[in-house]
Amino acid sequence: CVILVFSPGIQSAQPAVDEIAVTFPDGYTQPSISVAMGGEGEYAATVTISCGTGALAQAGTAFECVRTFTGVANGDSVSALADFYPNPGEQVYVKVEVSAVGASDVTESADKPAEGQLPAFVGHGGDPAQVIHVRDGATGKATGRNWADAYPDFRAALKRLADENDVRGELWYCGSNTLTKASEETVKPLRTAVIRGGFTGVEDSTAARAAGAKSTIDGEGLYGTFVLNNAAGFTVDGFRFINSSASGIRKTGAGDLVVSNCEFEANGLPSANVTGRAVNATGDGEASCLTLSNCRIARHRTNDNEAAPTLLIQSFARATVADCLVISNRCQEGIVQSNGHGAALRVVNTLLDLRGTRFVANQGMIGHNGGKGALSDSGGIVSIQGACGGSTIANCLWAANQVIDGSSNNTDPDKTAGSLVIALNDPSATVTVRNCTFAGNFYCRDAATSGLSVKAGTVDVVDSIFYGNLASTKGKFPGHAAVRDLRVAAGATARVRYTLFADDTGCFTEEGGTLTRENCRADDPRFVTTTSVASCLNASGESFDAAKWNEFAKFNVHVRDRHGYTDEFTG
Repeated sequence: CVILVFSPGIQSAQPAVDEIAVTFPDGYTQPSISVAMGGEGEYAATVTISCGTGALAQAGTAFECVRTFTGVANGDSVSALADFYPNPGEQVYVKVEVSAVGASDVTESADKPAEGQLPAFVGHGGDPAQVIHVRDGATGKATGRNWADAYPDFRAALKRLADENDVRGELWYCGSNTLTKASEETVKPLRTAVIRGGFTGVEDSTAARAAGAKSTIDGEGLYGTFVLNNAAGFTVDGFRFINSSASGIRKTGAGDLVVSNCEFEANGLPSANVTGRAVNATGDGEASCLTLSNCRIARHRTNDNEAAPTLLIQSFARATVADCLVISNRCQEGIVQSNGHGAALRVVNTLLDLRGTRFVANQGMIGHNGGKGALSDSGGIVSIQGACGGSTIANCLWAANQVIDGSSNNTDPDKTAGSLVIALNDPSATVTVRNCTFAGNFYCRDAATSGLSVKAGTVDVVDSIFYGNLASTKGKFPGHAAVRDLRVAAGATARVRYTLFADDTGCFTEEGGTLTRENCRADDPRFVTTTSVASCLNASGESFDAAKWNEFAKFNVHVRDRHGYTDEFTG
């Protein structure tokens, strides 16, 4: 028989603090505190590290940073990076408190002047009552109130916009976000909100950002980059959306959307069925509005048998697309076998204000629908369909675009294709095309056009240029002329005034259609680049020569006079 007797007050283990080390890593004044534990016996202690500056920290009564660790054993070390930045030379005070069951509490102190320098982001940021700051790798207090205390994670910070207790409505982002599966959550802001990228973490205002600076959101071909369901207005400014497995931005909800100073590149891959690879935006059909301005949309590809525009805008009360560059979408070596409904842009049931936008080196297609012999109802580069009466298109350029016809065995000429296709649901509705240029575009068959195709409704064309477009004679449909510039379908109307054509043979009106021309002229607009479209075709004459595509996309279609020309971008 063994009898164990424990006497009260006799300790089986006693923790002790062997060392407190205060360092300043990375050359900055942010303190890092390391505590090495020793003592007698085995224990599981709770260790609290407190640090700060000023008289209260020196007195041990108040600290700026407190970290607690549990289950700390004899011989362990614990460390904490403080979440503040003292001034160089300012004294940093540290207090370490240790407790364990059955042992006496231990308190030790240390202090050291701050070494290194303040980071550039300390003391900078926007209005803390309005702005949520996000900086990749931030190690401050994570309140988002300034760049020093920014949230370290972009996606976590976005959730603040859906927090009813957080009234801040603007998010500034410094960094690049590579997504994970957890990142695909839909953003559902509760109030009007703005997210802005392109910051370096030292700005006090949006105007302080470098011109053209953007933050990258990368889906790595695995995840969708940005999904939005907003009831109130939402603005996206200064981001680059790339490699999304779905759309770069997908928007639903009744709220307005403004996208400015953004880039969209190579989204929607490797998925086979993504509509609106750059932007897929749907409004409420009544009051919501969309604005897309100063954006670059490039290098979106399709797979076989798709009717998938790069930009899809539908059911908005009004949409504005201004000063954008839409380039090299659906372009690759060989022919892209896809049904086309506006390869670059499709607008449905929306009053459109399209201005100052360039559509360059894009590729669309019309052809068999699913291999069943039925033709897609329209194709081309830009398609405006449905209730879009009253829309205006001004100061836009279509250059070096091509539309491929995949239905070589189908003799039905009832197709609609072109650089711009307009098909309104009301014959009396009108779209105005003003100060636009259609130059160097190509269509490989003769039942449509390389330039403007009016399928339904009325189009007014004013002060525009059609020159250097080409429609191939390959696979010509009997009784249908080659149409380089303008085609008007039966029941549709085009009224053209003060417009220049290469000659009088580039337009065609189907029986039952109406084309009127007033004060038009056949002449050479004297483009800076004089190379013809025909010289850029491949040996078959059915598509652009891939080796010359990039060269052709750089064609300069400014109009020269005796003094040359003035470039609107460089002056």
